[in-house]
Amino acid sequence: MLFLNIINHIVRQNPEVRQQLSGYNGLVVGVRTGSLHIVGRINAEGLLAQTHRAADCTLLLHQDALPQMMQGRMPDFNDVAIEGDMPLGMGILWRCAALRYSPHEDIRRLLGDENSRKTAQWAGRAGGVLQMVGQWLQQYADQMGEKQPAPAWQQQLDACRQEIEALRRQLAERDKRD
Repeated sequence: MLFLNIINHIVRQNPEVRQQLSGYNGLVVGVRTGSLHIVGRINAEGLLAQTHRAADCTLLLHQDALPQMMQGRMPDFNDVAIEGDMPLGMGILWRCAALRYSPHEDIRRLLGDENSRKTAQWAGRAGGVLQMVGQWLQQYADQMGEKQPAPAWQQQLDACRQEIEALRRQLAERDKRD
């Protein structure tokens, strides 16, 4: 049931696909990858409902296909097979290929528009700080191998410390408001 809810959540974020899937009302589809086997009946809203009927068609995904899809990449054609009703399976597969998950919508719904914008800005700045730290560590490691002192890394370290301190202040201010 958990996986049906996750699939339905993603389908709800794609109204065009949801509308197209509603045309398959009453048909039962399955998805199998590794030991995971999900079966659901497509309802009039284009969502999957729990059922005990056998699947009219099942999409068989190679074990590497699901992680690829979670990263927003389409799996290779030879990573997917269809068992059962082939035309139905191809139709479902093409609709599934159009599904996109937007975590930003979930964050916005949970935090609200203003807080999600601020969180995204903070995450971007924190990512910048982490990139600077990574570059500094890489330069430091390179210099340690060469045994040469370099004042540039000290300046970068100071800039990272200042940015981290600014982020700490912003978080403290945000926590006070919440």
